[in-house]
Amino acid sequence: MDRFLLLVNKNIKIKKLNLELNSDLIIVVSTKIAEDKTGIIIRGFNSGLVKIKLNLKVNNFDKTFDSLNMLEETLISNLNSLELKPHEIFTIKIKGE
Repeated sequence: MDRFLLLVNKNIKIKKLNLELNSDLIIVVSTKIAEDKTGIIIRGFNSGLVKIKLNLKVNNFDKTFDSLNMLEETLISNLNSLELKPHEIFTIKIKGE
């Protein structure tokens, strides 16, 4: 379980993000506020040699997320999980509440 502390932004009401990913093979490379200020961007990759399914918990609750491309354009909205191929890079957005 990793904990990320973020600067408070008036548009995003997440002051502390307790993030839990379901696999030790998932490596988080960066986190930041989305360019459009509507959520938090998490970028990482599957470090394993097998497919894995990414599930996300925020503050101990299952959380849906959007899959994005590298330009932060939404590819798929409101996912509960995301299948990652070996060494696949992912970018997801957790929307602010």
